[in-house]
Amino acid sequence: MSKDEFGRLKLKYKAPIIGALFGGYGVAAALSYVFAAWLAGVLDIPWQAPVREQPHGWLWGLLFGAFFVLAIAALCFGMLALLTRRWARRYGWSRDQARKALLKSELPRDWFRPEAPRRSPASSVPR
Repeated sequence: MSKDEFGRLKLKYKAPIIGALFGGYGVAAALSYVFAAWLAGVLDIPWQAPVREQPHGWLWGLLFGAFFVLAIAALCFGMLALLTRRWARRYGWSRDQARKALLKSELPRDWFRPEAPRRSPASSVPR
């Protein structure tokens, strides 16, 4: 879906998509915080100590970065999958129709606001 199409999407359909993505980000951030604390304990890194100055700081940075990226990807995908399932139930669509609607942007046309009529550049100049 292009940026323009997403901008024209009615709010009642746009809000769940944005909510699912931000929900995924929030859960990923919380899980990453817990993982970072656990990993610091395993690698004997003191709480709130500069990681770069620790003997295993590079390993902590590598593992934390990989976990954070994977957590965001997995949780955002999972939240969008839950939204797809909810749309399938709510609108009586098959799972394939709901998947196409969300992942391939094949949304019903009535979900979009009508386009504003285009004005020619000459008509927009004040006289």
